[in-house]
Amino acid sequence: MKLITALKILQNLNIPIIQTQDAACSLGLTDVHTSQVLRRLALEKHIIHLSKSFWAIDLTMNPLLAPDYLLAPYPCYISLQSALYHHGMIDQIPRMITVITPGRTRQLKTPIGTFSIHKIIPEFFFGYEVNPKTFVKMATPEKALLDILYLKPAKSLWFKTLPELEIPRSFNKKSAFEMVKKIPSQMRRTLVENSLQTLLSKIE
Repeated sequence: MKLITALKILQNLNIPIIQTQDAACSLGLTDVHTSQVLRRLALEKHIIHLSKSFWAIDLTMNPLLAPDYLLAPYPCYISLQSALYHHGMIDQIPRMITVITPGRTRQLKTPIGTFSIHKIIPEFFFGYEVNPKTFVKMATPEKALLDILYLKPAKSLWFKTLPELEIPRSFNKKSAFEMVKKIPSQMRRTLVENSLQTLLSKIE
């Protein structure tokens, strides 16, 4: 199969990222042959090899969409420092894209960005919105802050020191405290509630 033909077939799928096996089905080739085709397309900079069996077909894709594909079948959303920056609550641009998932904690380095992925319990996996234009799943300001407070007791140095925060007047305090009630562990729930109260007292 000619490279230009393979590229056109993949682009017509209208998905930004594809796995080798899915590409093989679409191209009607074996996995081995498909890997060869994809590597050649990547060498000629028509697509991007992200990691292992993942390939970016859309070179202009929003990197914030990548975790939805790279972490499948686990759901995920952008949160923590990345979401706080998006909502104007911190000034410093995060050096990694921070992601919440019920899957395992890890770090993924790709040519389009490095993703710092953090596990959270299923009961606390909520509080995000889907942008109707970009389709990016982003934590609300309240949940982005709560996710950091929830993960603060973790071993990761990411959460030992909170970034300098600017909590807007529009921050929904009532909603935030209602979210805290969803934490099953009484000890963790109390820690998060106390930390949240301390932070919010600065704007009262």
